[in-house]
Amino acid sequence: MIDLSQVLTNWVVPAIKCLPQNLQSLARAQMTLGIGVVETNYNYITQVGGPALSFWQIEPSTWEDLHQNFLVYEPELQQSITTCLNGQKETVECLITNPVYAALISSLIVYRAPPALPKYNDYEAQAYYWLTYYNAGGAGTMQRAVPCFQSVQGCTSSQLVQV
Repeated sequence: MIDLSQVLTNWVVPAIKCLPQNLQSLARAQMTLGIGVVETNYNYITQVGGPALSFWQIEPSTWEDLHQNFLVYEPELQQSITTCLNGQKETVECLITNPVYAALISSLIVYRAPPALPKYNDYEAQAYYWLTYYNAGGAGTMQRAVPCFQSVQGCTSSQLVQV
């Protein structure tokens, strides 16, 4: 597995910093980092035997739905994507080629879910949230998710403190 502090510093924090100020939080960064651990342990950028893309395993249909039924009504969040891509054309393939973008899309999928984001360092709530709203209908379990989210509780970054 890749060093989580590097994932946090180089991909997750830059993604979270693209969001509007009111959405930038330690809890959001930690949730995004944890999703990557539970989804792929940062080992795969395409799903083995399936359609999901990136370390955060975003299915093309989820990406398309996010754009067609949510972001089209959220110009401030669409601007976050534009900022993240810095002139690059947005396509679903960016989930593979741009890990900062993929982390941002993962965080937007989480933001779109109806309940409030779990609190920072509440790994059981983060695991439940992932299972219920991010992995809905997937093969995930709490038994597998809890240790994954627990593993990111100690991750820190000087950049994260500034979020």
